[in-house]
Formats: sequence, structure tokens, C-alpha cells
Amino acid sequence: MSIADKLTLVAENEQKVYDAGCSNGKQAQYDLFWDTFQRNGTRTNYTYGFANWIAAENIFKPKYDIKPVGSVANMFDGFQTYISLPAVCEEQGIVMDFSRATNFSYFMYNYCAIYRIGVIDCSSATNLNNAFHLASSLKIIDKLIVHEGITSYTDCFASTALLENITIEGVIAGTGFNVQYHTKLTHDSLMSIINALKNYSGTTTTKTITLGSTNLAKLTDSEKAIATQRGWTLA
Repeated sequence: MSIADKLTLVAENEQKVYDAGCSNGKQAQYDLFWDTFQRNGTRTNYTYGFANWIAAENIFKPKYDIKPVGSVANMFDGFQTYISLPAVCEEQGIVMDFSRATNFSYFMYNYCAIYRIGVIDCSSATNLNNAFHLASSLKIIDKLIVHEGITSYTDCFASTALLENITIEGVIAGTGFNVQYHTKLTHDSLMSIINALKNYSGTTTTKTITLGSTNLAKLTDSEKAIATQRGWTLA
């Protein structure tokens, strides 16, 4: 082996050692941050948890499952990294479980840059007022689980005009459900909303759901009748 070849081999080995050191150092930093931030997987309080998050190179990679208890108010307030939460969960092998979260006030607020969220289980919530208020990048809600005990949806979707797809599971009984400015909503999304409306027929209760003229034009008379026959007024 020539001297030049030997020098090349030494340089290559040194580069491998350097690269391994960098990789190990990055992993150590990652572990230190997320072990501390998520308390080794025991953290349950995520109020303002990721507010104003700005991650270098768009990195948002939680190490542990995210299972909040109680309030998730302002959890993603001002979150500035453009991501899909389901994609992050799949990549990281984690789950986000909101079934024990009770307060979703301003959950994704203030120009939150998340464009797709997975399953948001609101089965413990009492209202969804302002939950997605000003989530200006939001396009897809894979599934929003609701229940009859949610009394109000006031400004739940205010200023989320890019919203295209939403699937509702459960029963919509509260007031204030308004998507009149969400003109990109698909027909299936609108039917998911209508099919989730509680049936008030045979009672004196009257409710209004605001879809807006553009969205109403996407529905047939028979589809609109599903809502009206359940005691709802379409606006």
C-alpha cells in the first residue's frame, strides 16, 4: 500500500470516528431535552406545552407518548413548525391521546402552522370554544370525537378558512358550530357534520348550525333534510 493510500485510509477512519461522535452527541442532546421536557414519559400537563415552538430544520420529534390530563389550553398556541401530527406520531412511534383532556381553550391558536391533526378525542371536554381559533394552516382533522355533553362550539373553527376535511365521530348537541367561512370543506366533511347532529325531533328544542351558503350549495335537499328533520335550522 502506498503512502498516499495509507493517508487516505487514515483520513477515512478519522471521518468515521468524527461522524459517529457527532451522531452520538446529537442523540445525547435529543435524549436530554425530551427526557427533561416530557419527564421521562410521565408528563401530563401540556398547557402551553408547545406554544411558540420554533424547531431548527422543522424538527418536532417527541420521544414519548403525549397523553394530557385536564387542560390542554394553548397547547399549540403560535406553533410555528409546518407539520402533520399523524406523520410525526408514525415516524416517532408514539401516540397522542386527548381522551382525558377537559379544557381545549385556544388549543391550536394564533397562526398555528400545523396543517394536519390526527384523532382529537374530546370525550372529556365540556366545551370546544376557540379550540382551533386562528389555526390558519389547518387543512385536515382526521377525526374529532365529540359527545352530547359539549355545550358550546363558539369560535371553535374561527379563522381556519383552509380547512378541507373533517370527520366527526359522536354527537353534536352544543351551540355555536359554525363553518360558514370554510368554503373548501368537502361534501363528505359536511355530511359527517350533519350526520353527527343530535336528533331533537319530537321536542321543543331548536338548534342552529351555520354552514354558510357556499357549503349549503354542495348539499342536496334530501341531505339538508337530515338536519331539519332532527330539529336543526341550517344557516
